[in-house]
Amino acid sequence: MKILITNDDGIEARGLKVLADALSSVGEVFVCAPLHEKSGSGQSLTIHGVIREPERFDIGPFPALALDGTPADCVKFALDRLIKERPDFVVSGINRGPNNAANILYSGTVGGAMEGAANGIPSVAVSLAEYHCQNYGPAADFTCELLLRLSEKGRPETAVYNVNVPPLSRDMIKGVKFTSMSAWQYLPSYEKREDPFGKGYYWIAGFSRPDSVPEGSDDEALLNGYISVSPLKVDRTDYGILAGLKAMEDKPWL
Repeated sequence: MKILITNDDGIEARGLKVLADALSSVGEVFVCAPLHEKSGSGQSLTIHGVIREPERFDIGPFPALALDGTPADCVKFALDRLIKERPDFVVSGINRGPNNAANILYSGTVGGAMEGAANGIPSVAVSLAEYHCQNYGPAADFTCELLLRLSEKGRPETAVYNVNVPPLSRDMIKGVKFTSMSAWQYLPSYEKREDPFGKGYYWIAGFSRPDSVPEGSDDEALLNGYISVSPLKVDRTDYGILAGLKAMEDKPWL
């Protein structure tokens, strides 16, 4: 099994090293990750700038490149320049903090995995759902097991398997739930602050949570101590709405 790993926390992030070490026990690992943190970059690509020659990093006994670009840049570059054969999986993470609900829309971690899926490769985005916890072991071990199970019956479906692991010890995690995306969103609210030189700047402030946690959602799983796995797809077409719109094609428009 060949596994390409990226992240959005940067090449020196602890979550990346723990993940690469764990996955090296189940496959041949390649790492191409951003040189600097790229949280919130989604699936963006470097279009109006250049990507400098990548730097080589020693994070384990496998090829590791740091690219001055986004997670999606890293996946595209690695598929073209780093790996001679297409990998069996792209794995993005382990992210510091959750990528549930609205975070999915903005996450560079999910964006890196989505780039893998867009290139026809089954991909996993994995996050530890707490910003200050450093215990990445359970998330790394679960990712290994997930890849092995997805591979059991041949090539798995090309999708992004978005994993969120609660910040609990192994014996406290209750199990695994396969979930949908929850409903909370970031509010369009920016708090004005002032730097030490008296100049103003703005910090995104606040998000909304639903009045109740949706049943079967990633939020519900995490709240109850379960690992959440949500399957995401590259094709964002709403086929239900599309079917209704098709009926309007024969009506005059102009």
